[in-house]
Amino acid sequence: MTPFQAKVEKVTVEDFSKLDVATGMIAIVWLKTDDGKRVSIGGTKATPEMIAFAQSLKAGQRYMFPQALLDYEKTSGQKLQ
Repeated sequence: MTPFQAKVEKVTVEDFSKLDVATGMIAIVWLKTDDGKRVSIGGTKATPEMIAFAQSLKAGQRYMFPQALLDYEKTSGQKLQ
């Protein structure tokens, strides 16, 4: 992944497992890059580790990616898959 800086616009974590077992939990981080593009990371079948990472990011805060993920893995002792 080419490193990029982006501001977190929103973090979405929702449980769809009762409606659709195949979807399960979703965790999506909605980002806006410095050049104005909107991107997201995450998706369906989110693991507890991915959910925790998504929830560790604060709306309105700027982060470098993938460095934010690497830093989270280092401090939490969890490897995201």
